[in-house]
Amino acid sequence: MMSIVSSGVQVCRRWEAKPFIEGDEVIRIYFSSDKIVFSASTLQPGQSSTHDPGHEGAHEVVFCISGEIFVELGEDGGEFFALAAGDAALIEEGVPHRVINAGDETAFMAWATAPSLGRPLIYEDA
Repeated sequence: MMSIVSSGVQVCRRWEAKPFIEGDEVIRIYFSSDKIVFSASTLQPGQSSTHDPGHEGAHEVVFCISGEIFVELGEDGGEFFALAAGDAALIEEGVPHRVINAGDETAFMAWATAPSLGRPLIYEDA
């Protein structure tokens, strides 16, 4: 259960975040509301996430905390760009994407989508 620090503030500890897996990506959802979704994920070297169809009505930010990733935009060999530790990308509404760990170490990323994912998470009912 998340801790309430004071009125209007919640703290979510790592062990309180809701874990799930999409493809090879291990994800922890820290906050999910009708205003924002915030999560963190890891990918081992050579692994990739599932294809995300994009988020209707929402933008998504990925911040590479450690490692090196390639983000593929579109489907099946679309446009690629690289992010290293400290880099971030804004993925606009409805843009399909997936992430590939092209480096030699575990990639750790933070994600924020607002105002919402625009679709249920895998573990949620549609």
